[in-house]
Amino acid sequence: MKRLSSVFTSALPIVVVLALFLAVACGPAATPTPMAVPTWTPEPTWTPVPTPTPTPVPPATPTPTETPRPTPTPTLKPGETPLPTPTPTATPVAIPTPTPTPTATPRPTPTATPTPVPVRPTGTVTIAVTTVFSKSGIPSDCPACALLSNTSVQDTVLLSKRAEDGGLAIVPNLAESWEVSKDLSYTDFKLRKGTQFHKGLGELTAEDIAFTFNGANPNVTPGAQHDTGGDLMPVLKRVDVIDKYTVRFNWVAYAAHYHLQWTSDFFEGIGIFSKRAWDEKGEQWMRENPIGTGPFELEEWTQHKGVFTKAIPNHWRQTPFVGKVRYLEIPEASMRRAILEAGEAQISMVDLKDWPALLKAGFKKAPEEGGTEDFGLVPGGNYWETKHPTTGEALRRTIDTSIPWVGDPNDPASMERAKKVRWALALTIDREAINQSMLQGLGRVSMLGSIGDTDPIFKANKDRWNVPYDPTKARQLLKEAGYPTGFTAGFYAQVGIQAEIADAIAAIWLTELNVKMTMDRQPYASWRPKRINRTVNQISFHSMWSAFPATWPGEWLISAVSAPTGFNSGMELPKATETLKAKQATIDPKELERLTVAFQNYIYEWMLYPGVVELPTAALYNPKAILEWKMRPASGGALLLVKTPETIRLAP
Repeated sequence: MKRLSSVFTSALPIVVVLALFLAVACGPAATPTPMAVPTWTPEPTWTPVPTPTPTPVPPATPTPTETPRPTPTPTLKPGETPLPTPTPTATPVAIPTPTPTPTATPRPTPTATPTPVPVRPTGTVTIAVTTVFSKSGIPSDCPACALLSNTSVQDTVLLSKRAEDGGLAIVPNLAESWEVSKDLSYTDFKLRKGTQFHKGLGELTAEDIAFTFNGANPNVTPGAQHDTGGDLMPVLKRVDVIDKYTVRFNWVAYAAHYHLQWTSDFFEGIGIFSKRAWDEKGEQWMRENPIGTGPFELEEWTQHKGVFTKAIPNHWRQTPFVGKVRYLEIPEASMRRAILEAGEAQISMVDLKDWPALLKAGFKKAPEEGGTEDFGLVPGGNYWETKHPTTGEALRRTIDTSIPWVGDPNDPASMERAKKVRWALALTIDREAINQSMLQGLGRVSMLGSIGDTDPIFKANKDRWNVPYDPTKARQLLKEAGYPTGFTAGFYAQVGIQAEIADAIAAIWLTELNVKMTMDRQPYASWRPKRINRTVNQISFHSMWSAFPATWPGEWLISAVSAPTGFNSGMELPKATETLKAKQATIDPKELERLTVAFQNYIYEWMLYPGVVELPTAALYNPKAILEWKMRPASGGALLLVKTPETIRLAP
C-alpha cells in the first residue's frame, strides 16, 4: 500500500450505483456494457433501493423477463489501435462535354482511399518521480504492484473512463463482459481471447486472473504482501475458474463500486500476472522479471534508480506513440522541479508549493488530477481488538501504555489519559497557517483524517467536528494527563511535502507543549512491514479512506479484519470492525449515513485520527514537449497518478 490518495471527481454512493448494477446484472453476456457511475448528489435525503431477493441463477442464462443491456457506444474496441483519421475525399463529378464533339467524354479520375498509417512508437518520455519502491513480479509478494498497472506494463480486468457528464464509467478491457448474480454473491467475467503476455509466455486465460487475485488476497494466500491485498480481504473471498475464458469473483459482501475499485485501473489497479511464468520459470525468475499484457514491456526496475519500459508494437488495445518511458527516482523536490524546467523531463511530480511559479511559466497539470489527498495523524499502537473479526482467534498485540497516546481498553484511567494527550496534540496544529505558508493556500484544512472535508456528511456536521487551534487548552490537557513538562516520542513521515509538514507540526509541538518528536525518515518500503505486522508505535503522517465517499466501507484500514498480513494504518479498533460489518450488511442509504455519522462521532470524541490538510494531487508536464496526453481517471496508486503513458504524443 500506499495510501488512498485523492477524491473522486464524482463521488459514488453505494446504494445509487447498486440499482444500476442490478438493472444490468443478468443481461446477455456477449454485449460489453460500459457501466456509467452516477455522480454524488449532496442533498440530505436519498431514495432507498429495495433489497433484492436472493435468487442465484447461472450468470450465462438470462431470465426471459429481463431487459437486455443497451448496446454501448464503444470508445475503443478490443483489437483496435487509434490511427490518424484519413482526410475525406470528395466524390468525383464528371464534367459535361458539348454534344457536337467527336471526342469521347473524359471519365473522372477515381481518387483512392488513403490507407491509414500504423502507429510507430518513437521517442522517449522522461518522468521524475519521488520513488519507484521495490521490485517484485509475484502477486503474493509485491508491495508496489500498482506501479505495474500505472506504467501500463500490466493490464486490468476493466478500464475506467470519463462519462459524457464528467462522471465515471467502467468499460471492457481484459474482460469483454461481466454479469452480477441476482443474490450479489459473485460476478462472472468473460475474457477477451488472444491477449498475449510479454516475453512469449502465451495467452492470458481465466487461470491467470485467478492466480493473480488469489495470490494477492490473504484470504486465499496467508502472508500475501500485495499492496492492495489487505484491501481485498473484507471484500473478496476467492476467484474461481469457470472455463478457459470465464472467471468468477466470489464476494464477501457485494457493493456496487467494487468493479470500479477492485477490477479496473481506477484505484491502485490490480494488473494480471502470468501463471505459466510461475509454473515454468519458477519463483526467483518471476520475482526478478515482472511481466504483463500491457502496451509497455518492463526493461528495468531498480530501486533508487528508476523504472524503464519499451513500447509493444501493434498492441491489441493501443500501440503507444512513444517508444520508451523512463521513470527516474529523484527524492529531492528541488531536483524534480529543476529537471522539468531544464527540459530533461517532460513530466514531474513537483511539490505543491512549486505549482504557482511553474503554472505561471506555462507548465500544466496532468489531465486527471485525482482530486485531493487528505492527510492526518495516526496515533499508532492503539491495538484494542482482542479477537479476529472473522475467525474469532485471539489476537496477540502489544499495548505499550508508556507511549503517551496509547490507552489500554482494560484500564479506563489509561484510556482517559491517552485521549487527553491525543486531543492536546490535535489542538496544537495550526492548520490554516500550514496551508498558507507551506501550500501557498492551494490546500484546505482537514479536521478529521477519516472523512474528507468536502464530503456531504462532513459538511452537515462540520460545526460538531471542529478542531480549533488552542495551545492553551492543549497545555492544560497535558498537565491533567500527567505530562506538564511534555514528553519525547516517535514521528514517521515520508519524503517531500509530507516530511516538511510533519517537521512543521513537530516544531509547533516543541514550542507550545515541549513535546519532542524523534523524526523517522526511513524509506516507506522498509517501514511498511510495521503496518503489516501491527508493530507501529509512532505517530505517522498518513492519508486514509477520506479519498472516498464516507458511506463506503473503508473502516477496515483501522480494523483487525485484514490481519494477519493485510494492510493496517496502525490501530485496530472494535468500533471500526463493528461499523464495517454493519455497512456491508445494508444497502439502505439512511442506515449507511447513520452508521457513518456514529463512527465519525466516535473518532472525534476519542481523537483517533486528527486531520491536518487536504492537498490537490497531480503531476505537472511541459505542453511544449507533450502535444497530447489522454489520461484515464485515477485515484490512488504509485507514481502520483501518472498513468496511461501509451496516449502521450511528443512534439516533433
